Amino acid sequence: MTGARGFAVALAAVLSLVSACAPRVGREAPATSVTGGEAGLTAEQERRAEAVALFATGVSTEMQRGMEPALEYYRRAYALDPHNVDLGVNIAKALIGRRQFTEAQGVLQHAATANPKSAEPLFWLGVVQKTNDQVPAAVDSLRRALKLDPQHINGVHLLTEIYLQQTNATELVKLLDQSYRQNSPNADYWVRIGDLYTMSAKQMPALTNQLDMARVLQSYEKAQALEPNESDVSLRLAATYEANDDLPRATAIYAKLVAAQPDDIQLRLKLFTLYLRTDDKKAAAAELEAVIKREPLRPEFYNQLAALYEDMKEEGKALDNYQQSLVVNPSQPEVYLQIAMLQMAKKNLPAARQTLERWKEKSPTDFRISYLTGMIFSDEKKYTEAIAAYRDAETLAKESPTEVKLNAQFYFSYGAACERAGQLDKAAELFKKVIEMDPDDHMAHNYLGYMWADKGINLDEAYKLIQIANERQRDNGAYLDSLGWVLYRLGRTEEALVHLKRAAEFEKDDPTVFDHLAEVMLKLGRRDEAISYLERALKVAPDNKELADKLQKLSGK
Repeated sequence: MTGARGFAVALAAVLSLVSACAPRVGREAPATSVTGGEAGLTAEQERRAEAVALFATGVSTEMQRGMEPALEYYRRAYALDPHNVDLGVNIAKALIGRRQFTEAQGVLQHAATANPKSAEPLFWLGVVQKTNDQVPAAVDSLRRALKLDPQHINGVHLLTEIYLQQTNATELVKLLDQSYRQNSPNADYWVRIGDLYTMSAKQMPALTNQLDMARVLQSYEKAQALEPNESDVSLRLAATYEANDDLPRATAIYAKLVAAQPDDIQLRLKLFTLYLRTDDKKAAAAELEAVIKREPLRPEFYNQLAALYEDMKEEGKALDNYQQSLVVNPSQPEVYLQIAMLQMAKKNLPAARQTLERWKEKSPTDFRISYLTGMIFSDEKKYTEAIAAYRDAETLAKESPTEVKLNAQFYFSYGAACERAGQLDKAAELFKKVIEMDPDDHMAHNYLGYMWADKGINLDEAYKLIQIANERQRDNGAYLDSLGWVLYRLGRTEEALVHLKRAAEFEKDDPTVFDHLAEVMLKLGRRDEAISYLERALKVAPDNKELADKLQKLSGK
């Protein structure tokens, strides 16, 4: 026993012993002498009084000089008062700490004999024997301890560990079953029982068929009923509910814990995770907002919140949080990327450019900056500038010190810019590369096939490519239009009409489909229907001068 608390406990024990040793003094009691005599202490009282004095000296010595010199006083005190279980056990613990197992074992055996109704000496005897590799003797001592006190949870725990080491499933199941059937009023007992079931199943998975694992939850529920405000119990119970996929109950417990401990970041993060698992994104966002108020300098929290707002389609809040993350830590390439892409999606291209410029100051050789710049130029229909940006991105990726593999999507965007700029050979090369990288990319098949069909070149190969696109994704109006158009170019006009009419069913607002139908109708000599389709096309795209000229030429209007 060390420190103020140990001294207080020791002093209380001394006073208790003094009180027990003192003779009863009445009105007629003669004077007494500590040396004995006719009116003095009995021999038993003298032994106990001396034990008290030695014990008090041991406490004082331990406080001033440590356990080593105090131990002899404790030994002498215990020799005079062998019924003092706590003293005997404490002496044994000190001896165990010094690895004097034989002496510790002798003290505990003596204590067990002197106190036949106490489980504590037997438990510690089991500890010593197990530590000293006397496992069968340890099992015997622990069983005897549990026979005296079936709710001695430390004994249950140690015996469980031994049975697990021995893979003695029969005795382990019997022990846990017996322990679970106790009627303990102690919350810690039930927490430990739940823990032991969990530990046993984890270390011996085959036991899960023999153990009633529902008792884990039941044990923690018993503990919470006894100690409803004990956070350790609540945490175990919530974790068990979560493991059993009872997320509403787990969430309710964490919400209660957070209400009681609002500044506990880990509790709030756990609650945030549970809200995400139950798809309550609004509550998850509120929880993460509360975390950020308490931890405003953690960029990862802003990033998580921003991603959550993206999922909720609240792009403005997502942008705000990504930008705040950069205030805290400006060296985050992925965050610049997210911000630029959000700004591009909102068609705020000037802001996206500014973001890319800031990013380039931090990462001048990151190919993604040029890649996104190319996308911005393409969106602005500045295809020559876009091609230059894509070419720069490809060069930077090849020169990168870390391995970078540009994906099919990059080459698709690059190829589309080349096609729009009229560089058809380069576009074809890039789309072929996309198809080589990803044979299932139906968009690339359709784009290359339509590009050739529209120009009236490579029609047989174009037809094959467009057929593949339609096989990959059926009932796609754009792909059906491509199929109809390539058939028209191949002179298969009646077949073309079938596919173009189907395309119009899916693409009700696409002027290109109506324009193609008009061309086919003219080829078939159905002039009035051709005019009708051109009128529909012009209604969808009233500013299209090419369509207007066609209609005027055909109808005279």
